[in-house]
Amino acid sequence: MRVASEPRAGARRCAWHARRQPPTRCPSQPSQVDLEPFGRTLLIDGLIQSCQCDEFVYHECLVHPALLAHPNPKSIFIGGGGEGSTARECLRHKTVERVVMVDIDEAVVAFCKEHLPENTAAFADKRLELVIDDAKVCTC
Repeated sequence: MRVASEPRAGARRCAWHARRQPPTRCPSQPSQVDLEPFGRTLLIDGLIQSCQCDEFVYHECLVHPALLAHPNPKSIFIGGGGEGSTARECLRHKTVERVVMVDIDEAVVAFCKEHLPENTAAFADKRLELVIDDAKVCTC
C-alpha cells in the first residue's frame, strides 16, 4: 500500500509501507506505519507527522538552541506536541524543573504513548505535566 501526503501545493511525498497499526476511533485518527526506507512513521488523518529516521533532527533543532541560549531554563510550556518528542528534548536539560505540555487531542497523546517507545521516558518523567486542552486558551 502506498502512503502519500501533500504538505503544500505542488509538493508530494510518497512511500510504501509494510505494516500498519489499526486506526483508533477518534476525530483525528492517529496511526502508525512502517515506511520503507523511513521506519516507524506517525500519521494523523493520513498525513505524515514524523518519521523514526529523522524526527530527532527537527526536535533537537527546535529545542536545544533556545534552551542553550537561556542562562537557566527551568519552566517550559509546549503548545501542542502530543507525540512527546519536544518534551523529550526539553527534559534532557538538567536545569529544567517543569515542562507543561498542552495538547487538544487526548487520543493522539494516548496513541503516541503506546506506539512511540523513544518517548516513553519523557511521558514517565515527573517533571512533565500533561494537560488535555486547547493550548490557545490554556492558562497553565
